[in-house]
Amino acid sequence: MTADKIFINGKIYTENPGMPWAEAMAVDGSKLTYVGDNNGAKASGAGPEAAVVAGPEAAAGGSPEVID
Repeated sequence: MTADKIFINGKIYTENPGMPWAEAMAVDGSKLTYVGDNNGAKASGAGPEAAVVAGPEAAAGGSPEVID
């Protein structure tokens, strides 16, 4: 798994009944490659400069968006 951007320390809504909320996700271009915990996102292959703190809430979909 590789990613060019990761979002960590967030509250990410997944729409998955088994795991409705996550704290991190990784994105490669326009493809979501990981949704889960911070450690998993950091292991996605993205460099430290790719870490982006997620906003108050985000939705895991085709492209991350902050939702209020």
